Amino acid sequence: MSQRAFRFGLLIAVLFGLGLRFAHLASCKNWLFDEYYYYFTTAASAYQGEGFNAAYNTEREGIFVPPPGQSWFILAMLPFCSYTQPDGSLEVVIVLPKLIQILLSGFTIILFGLIGRQLRSRLAGLIAAFSAALYPGFVHWSGYLMSESNYLLGLTLLTWLLLRWVDRPYYRRALLAAAVLGLLCFQRGNPLLLAPTLAGFSIFIMGWKRGWRPALTFMFLPMFILLPWRQFNAERHGDPVWVSSNSGILFHYANRINLDPVKTPHWDDMGSIALVSEIES
Repeated sequence: MSQRAFRFGLLIAVLFGLGLRFAHLASCKNWLFDEYYYYFTTAASAYQGEGFNAAYNTEREGIFVPPPGQSWFILAMLPFCSYTQPDGSLEVVIVLPKLIQILLSGFTIILFGLIGRQLRSRLAGLIAAFSAALYPGFVHWSGYLMSESNYLLGLTLLTWLLLRWVDRPYYRRALLAAAVLGLLCFQRGNPLLLAPTLAGFSIFIMGWKRGWRPALTFMFLPMFILLPWRQFNAERHGDPVWVSSNSGILFHYANRINLDPVKTPHWDDMGSIALVSEIES
């Protein structure tokens, strides 16, 4: 397959994937519980000068430190998609940040194609790109302001950078990948353990003499990037939370003796993804 054919096929995959995501957006009219109480309200609170606070901590009687990355993304969009009502409340046109998020998901499709080409061939790259464009889970989460869609973009970028580093193990490539890993942890806490894993992998494939610098970089640079957020949480909440208080909500509900499950409808077989409209009703 020629380079021109690969690029044309990649373009078709991106356009097809974006078309599916835009079509899906029409059905994403209501807020999901996590989307609203964790990410959006945190961004709105910061935008209104009231601090980086999730409404869950005041309106749902719990304590939860959400990962900040998605809230930062929403916060960056608020100057262009919101206005303040005379009563001081914030009115938001939610479709704009969702459109931007969907457009960013197009880069995820491209990166899938580049990863497939790097691992196997241009044909494999096109198969990977179309798989990313069509996969229902990727399409679904692009329509909600949850952390999944932007996290997937960061994860595929990290994977591509790591493949380039393995192909040509220059230190600057390891440095860039470690920086992306640190930033990716702001979106979700899932990749935290990649730091020691990649450090060990560096020693394994390069030996101690050549691998100690990238190993130390993978091990400690992500931690240094997260350090200001950890300090913020330590000062505000009294706990040194590195990314988020993962499962903190489950602990909170499990220890509420007077909890009435009938009045807490968002904990169903689907987890915490019930609609806010259903919760408030």
